Formats: sequence, structure tokens, C-alpha cells
Amino acid sequence: MRLGLICLVWLVSCASALAGPWPREKGSFFTSASVESPEDGDTRELYYSAYAEYGMTDWLTLGFDGGTDYYTNGEGYAFARVPIPVELGPHKFAVLGGVGARMDESTLMERIYVLGASWGMGFESPLGPGWATLDGTLRHRRTSDSRLAKLDATLGLNRESGQLWFAQLRYSNDTLAEEPIWEVAPSIAWPLWGAAKLETSASFGLQGSDQIKLKLGLWLEF
Repeated sequence: MRLGLICLVWLVSCASALAGPWPREKGSFFTSASVESPEDGDTRELYYSAYAEYGMTDWLTLGFDGGTDYYTNGEGYAFARVPIPVELGPHKFAVLGGVGARMDESTLMERIYVLGASWGMGFESPLGPGWATLDGTLRHRRTSDSRLAKLDATLGLNRESGQLWFAQLRYSNDTLAEEPIWEVAPSIAWPLWGAAKLETSASFGLQGSDQIKLKLGLWLEF
């Protein structure tokens, strides 16, 4: 029970990709903003993203997840996430549903629908307490009848210094793209003041892309 409560505190302090199945505490709010750049620093290739969560009740979490590039091509959606009441030891599960919009150069605006599921658990390790999550979403774009499937596997550690060390293996399959993309992203979230953290990350394309991207983000919690 103690470990589960500790993991709840860690996970609700993480960004969208790290949200996992843990519900946000009632009345608490979390938000993050980040910018991602290719290694050559070309500002035309920057990608901006924003994420927010609010604990509406002890079991209902409401939020927003979205992003856009330099040319205002992007998409975003509002979502609701609820835990699945299954007792399987340290294993936790949740599902989410969302609706939003997508805009690009060829389609002025189209509605998107999102379904998702999450698994997560906390654990102890020689390097300190840690967590593991698996988050999957499927986005359906109504006008273009296209789909984006994403799956993120995360393994992280909470350090005594207050830093969060984590690594992600990411898979995305967009029917508008030529092929699926696999990438790996090691990251560190550094404590700033209060519950604020600075996220530094690099992602490396493994398949479908050979890009190296750098990311800087700010996390705030109230």
C-alpha cells in the first residue's frame, strides 16, 4: 500500500507520456509545455506541445494533450481518464476517451476521436524506487479517415536528489506516413522550485526515421 501511494505521487507529477494509469488527486492540477528541436537547430522544424491534467474526482481525471509545428500543423484533444477497478497486486490499469481537432496544410480542420489504455506499476530497485508504464492510444481522424496508433513504454527511477530518470521506447504508426516509427528517448527531469521541474530529453530514431531530436520542457503542479 505504501509503495502504491508513493508511485501515485511520482506519476501524477510527470508529463503526458508518463501519466500512466494513476488518477490525479481530486482538486490538483498539472501542466507542462515543451519544445522539441532537431539536432541541427532549424527553427522551422521545431515542435511545440502542451499538456494538462485536473483531478475532477478521486477517480476521474480530465485533461488536454496537443501540439503544433512551426507551420501550425498539429492536433489536440480533450480527454477523460478513469481507472479500471481490478485488483492485481501492484498492477494498475486505466482507460481514456477524448475528442479534438487536427489541422494541416491539406485539411483545414477535421475532428479526431481518441481511445486509449494504460498499465503501470511501482517497484523497488538498488538505485531507488521506480515505476514502469505502458500507454497506448488510437486516434481516428474523421475527414481524412486516417488513423494514428501510438504505444509508449516507460521505465523510470525517482532519485534522492529529486530528479526523475526515465527512458521511453516509442512506437507510432500513422496511416498518412510512409512507415511506422520506432524511437528511444532517455530523459531527466530536474527539480526547480516547489513542484516545478525542468525536463531535458533526447530521442533517437531506430526505424522509420534516423532523426535525433532534443527536447526541453517545464512541468508545473498546483
